[in-house]
Amino acid sequence: MSGHLEASTATLAADVAEMKPVTDDVKRRKLMGIGALGVTGIAAMARGVGVAEAIRRIAFVILGKGWPGNPKRPRLSNGAKGCVATGSISVGTEQ
Repeated sequence: MSGHLEASTATLAADVAEMKPVTDDVKRRKLMGIGALGVTGIAAMARGVGVAEAIRRIAFVILGKGWPGNPKRPRLSNGAKGCVATGSISVGTEQ
């Protein structure tokens, strides 16, 4: 009986030794796949933000409000209007 037990233990040890490289390879590929998904997710997020910003800028131009952050006629804090081209400021008069 002990001979049969030793033979099955030796067979089991050989099988485990044969499976270990396969298991390690599967783990490595799984980690690579998770990393690739992360990179793809970041790229998709950046692409989505870029498309949303482009649509926003197009909407600003169509509505006639100029570029965001660079309006055609900025209002100053005192209510005066500034001229983008010349940098001049007029208070109380219409330009």
